[in-house]
Amino acid sequence: MSESHDLPNTVVVRIDEYDIRLAEYERALTAYAKDKQSPLTQQDKDLVLEKLIDEQLLLNDGLNSPWLMKNRHVRNTVIQSLLAGIITQTQASDSQSSERLSDENKLTEPTLEVYIKQLRKQAIIKENIN
Repeated sequence: MSESHDLPNTVVVRIDEYDIRLAEYERALTAYAKDKQSPLTQQDKDLVLEKLIDEQLLLNDGLNSPWLMKNRHVRNTVIQSLLAGIITQTQASDSQSSERLSDENKLTEPTLEVYIKQLRKQAIIKENIN
């Protein structure tokens, strides 16, 4: 693992190629503090950081594990969560874009469909499968 001085000031931990950013850590601390009756201790801060690290390690392991593809329930849950996140993100993006664009310049195709079409370009599909 790299030394912490190799990380930018905005990053508290790097796991593989994923950065846990200072802003993400601070949001987690704020959420934890709301549920706590007393001021945060160093132990609380360490616990929050450990949880963020553990979540990322579990996510990385799960995404690289063959059981994700084999377990239909887990796979469907992941897909539904991804779609919900994409829809939420594109709706926010679309509402910001629509404020800047005139009606004739607005996207005619939903952004989710465009996103999925881009992903499909990466797929290799066997012809004549029937």
